[in-house]
Amino acid sequence: TPFAIIDQVFPNSPSQEAGIQEGDLLLRFGTVTSNNHNGVFDSIKRAIVTELSLAAANECSISVAVRRTTKMLGGVAEMIRTETFDLRPRTWAGQGLLGCHLQEYKE
Repeated sequence: TPFAIIDQVFPNSPSQEAGIQEGDLLLRFGTVTSNNHNGVFDSIKRAIVTELSLAAANECSISVAVRRTTKMLGGVAEMIRTETFDLRPRTWAGQGLLGCHLQEYKE
């Protein structure tokens, strides 16, 4: 179940380098899912910050799963698929360790 939408990805950021795109729906961020936090977004955000801190300190990647919708046939059809990326949080020219912005997603 998606719990966040990526509403901004900054150029030359770790998120862009990993392949994450604006509009992606976040299904899993490391061990964080909507299920293991009862869908409470504040709890999810805290867990993501913890995952980020650990991965950055250990110079590790985080496995991220997203649901991506791609328009086809001039926008007449859509293809929805799940994609997985290895995201390596790190300092870069912009703010934070990811270079993207998340918003709570509600279906």
